[in-house]
Amino acid sequence: MCSTRQAYGKSRYFVSAANRELARATRMEAYERAVILLDLAILASVTSVSNHQDWALRSRELALLRG
Repeated sequence: MCSTRQAYGKSRYFVSAANRELARATRMEAYERAVILLDLAILASVTSVSNHQDWALRSRELALLRG
């Protein structure tokens, strides 16, 4: 379990990553990656990383989209 400060930091990291993906989004894959990153940001902010299965699932999805 993360502290509120850690969860906020992780959430900000994923939002920043999503913004970078959207800035270079010329294909649908980039939009899909951005959506997953935003999902991770939401997950970080609301669960404080208490549900590791959700994290693992989203991380795998992101890895698959990145190729």
